[in-house]
Amino acid sequence: VQYHPYCVVLIAIGVYLFVRVLGVLEAYRILVENKEYSNRLIFKLKKKMREKVDNL
Repeated sequence: VQYHPYCVVLIAIGVYLFVRVLGVLEAYRILVENKEYSNRLIFKLKKKMREKVDNL
């Protein structure tokens, strides 16, 4: 039995899953950084100022 095609398919599936997981982890990392930034006091003050200027 030739195992070469099966090994190639399994390696391709593994690489595909690895790339997908890396993409999801990167997206979550960016979301966490954004959440930390948006919780800062300066960000909240800037947001309030922007809202006041927009309402003028």
